[in-house]
Amino acid sequence: MTESPEERHLRSLFRELRREVDASVSAFEVRATQPVRTGHRRLVMVTATAAVVMAAVMVARVVRDDHNPEFGLDLAATTWVAPTDFLLDTPGSDLLRSLPEIGMPAYTSQSVTGPGAVDTSS
Repeated sequence: MTESPEERHLRSLFRELRREVDASVSAFEVRATQPVRTGHRRLVMVTATAAVVMAAVMVARVVRDDHNPEFGLDLAATTWVAPTDFLLDTPGSDLLRSLPEIGMPAYTSQSVTGPGAVDTSS
């Protein structure tokens, strides 16, 4: 596609206008119009620092464990109960935790009480 002489003239006028504007703009305005730089360098430094700290902690743990092999937690001896664990204890939850025995009645006199309870233990 060829440009007409009027298009070329307009293009040259816009180039000249752009040069004039660029020449009259101060350094602050030029910096303000540039895209904002992200903190890529800072992100790299923070990531590298975190990696070095993690490596140092891992090395210190390995060295400390080699000198004192009995140091550590006995997880079998510890127990933890959640503060809201009591909410899981609902009526009949013991039936969900046990397996029924074939040949045995589902309810015994200990689980059913009241005037209509039937004694099946005899």
